[in-house]
Amino acid sequence: MVAISSLESLVREVCFLRQLAFPLCKKAEPDERATDDIVSGLEPVNYLAPCRHMLPNEREESFLFVCEVLEQLIPQFGRQGREYFADVGVVGAHVGSKEVGQLQRQLAKMGVRVIETPERASGDHGRDIGYACAPVRVAPGGRAKSSTGRMVPSRRVVHRNDLGPVHTGGNGFRARAEGRQREYRANVLGAGYSRLGHLLDPEATRAGKNFILAEAHAAARTRASQGKGVADRTFSNMLSSQAMCFNLFAPLAANLSLATAVLAPFVPGVTSVRSIQIEYTPPEELFGDQSGRGGVDCDVLVETDWDDGQRGVVVLETKFVEPEFSSCGFRRSGRVAKGLPVCPVDVSVRSEPAACLYTSRKEYGYWARSNQFSTLARERLPAAGCPFGGPLWQLWVNHTLAHAVAAGRGARHARFAVCAPIGNEALLRGGVVLDEFRRILAEPTTFLMLPLDALLERVAGLAERERPLRPWSAGLMARYSRI
Repeated sequence: MVAISSLESLVREVCFLRQLAFPLCKKAEPDERATDDIVSGLEPVNYLAPCRHMLPNEREESFLFVCEVLEQLIPQFGRQGREYFADVGVVGAHVGSKEVGQLQRQLAKMGVRVIETPERASGDHGRDIGYACAPVRVAPGGRAKSSTGRMVPSRRVVHRNDLGPVHTGGNGFRARAEGRQREYRANVLGAGYSRLGHLLDPEATRAGKNFILAEAHAAARTRASQGKGVADRTFSNMLSSQAMCFNLFAPLAANLSLATAVLAPFVPGVTSVRSIQIEYTPPEELFGDQSGRGGVDCDVLVETDWDDGQRGVVVLETKFVEPEFSSCGFRRSGRVAKGLPVCPVDVSVRSEPAACLYTSRKEYGYWARSNQFSTLARERLPAAGCPFGGPLWQLWVNHTLAHAVAAGRGARHARFAVCAPIGNEALLRGGVVLDEFRRILAEPTTFLMLPLDALLERVAGLAERERPLRPWSAGLMARYSRI
């Protein structure tokens, strides 16, 4: 019997000699960092609980990866296990207690005991390295060895000039975006893939192939070395919105006159860009929610000069294929069944903001800061119920962040903007989500939409006149434009 403390430990026990940066008990995407980390701090989790917080496509990817590991450790896991994981991982599925129990029973039949670790909290999802071992047997202690008994490094066959397996079928935005990345990887980069056509193989990942320019890769690596904020999957998953963010904004951060030329037309009043910071984390005292793993932060923070001689702050949230904005952690599905606190549907935050569980239970300062800067039109809030129980939650806390940072830096103007493809209907719903949020703001002009295609067209227009910009512009257009 091989005792495994968690699925993360199972991966570790396979003992790949190269560093394996895919801890399975980590969260999915930076845009979910605030709610996921808050949730992980509120409730005990078992080894599969973080999978409930993943985006559906990432949930499936992690299950399939675990399955590969199991098949190498335990050959008899075989076809039945792969079918099980594929069934659990389908888009929209949730990993419930029934599925967890089923997995435990399957592993028990094969001599693997999984011990739940409720005290374990989740962290950041890593990249899918996608290694595959030579035939292995489980030696005492769970060490992976070759048939000769010698420990061996893992290898994966590299598939070059091949579009690779498709993850998302159909003709929706995500399917089209995924197809665009597969084609770019195979036909432009000539790079290999790991399991799925939009996931770079280890060689391409190490070479920074997910980044259009070397300076974007360098910026991502530098920011990743500074602590929370940059997920490992940013370097390997071509659908990563964080990779897109570095690809677009890292060159602008290095050339502020270019940044002004690109961004000023989209933010009325801005005359120049003073600085750009990617993956900005505010000081702990701002909201009181920074945990080292989680807390509200923003994809891009831009300091600007304005036409009235004052300074301003623009906070940007970038999205690519995400189907929704992050929502309130106290409204997550399944909390009632587990006896965890849930924000009441009829809570009256208009008359009593302290009724918000983030305030009363966590003592986070979201409402305090929002009230301090009078960001909301209180009369437009519902008499009963919280408007931020769903996708407006992320918009609200980032909008509040913009005002708080502006005040802290002595800036008169604060703006919050979403940069996303208009074609991502699942996210924007024809603009309905953004309009709902704008309607409850005290100053609706403080919230902006930066259409990704329009921003890229602006870059392309500048590149026509400035030859050095053309490789960067061509890469942006090839990967992200007019999907």
